[in-house]
Amino acid sequence: MKRKIILGLLSLVALTVVVFVIFGTMTCNQEKKIEKLEANIQHLKTVHTPLRFKITERTDTYFKVAVKYYDADNEVIKRIEQKFKGSELSLDFLEFKFADKYIAFPFKMYSDAIAPDSGYVMLNDYDKAGFPQIFKSKGMNPDLSKGIQILFEDVKENKLNPQAIYFGNMVHDLKGIKSYRTDVVYKILIHTK
Repeated sequence: MKRKIILGLLSLVALTVVVFVIFGTMTCNQEKKIEKLEANIQHLKTVHTPLRFKITERTDTYFKVAVKYYDADNEVIKRIEQKFKGSELSLDFLEFKFADKYIAFPFKMYSDAIAPDSGYVMLNDYDKAGFPQIFKSKGMNPDLSKGIQILFEDVKENKLNPQAIYFGNMVHDLKGIKSYRTDVVYKILIHTK
């Protein structure tokens, strides 16, 4: 009986050690990925326009918005059009801080009549083989590219690193104060600083 208890305790200790080693390795790998991304983030353009949009139609109960996504070389990636109930458009972004710079991902579109959780997810619009095409540019640093791809995968899978510094940022119009005008093209500018 004592032998079974001792073997059980040894097994538990061995399992605990294995879990700590695996967890420690994963944490160390995450920290290395973050450090690598921070070291290469200076290669991003200081100002970038990942999307332009315009309200193509507006009534008292709905509006239509057309969005064009652009890569870092200002080439069109994709054009989409969405119809929303309501009167106020909101564009939500996820921003991540690395060292003294920021990376922003267009995340969701929704309106005053649609809850953010039920909004239109924008991530798939500029995803190509797991890479966010809004950051694609000729001659991009491979380490930066890989780091952005890993971060983008975490965003899509909602597996954000607890050590990452990130927040949401919303651009929206407010009916009666300042609304987006129909058929006017608006640019979203991302400043890495």
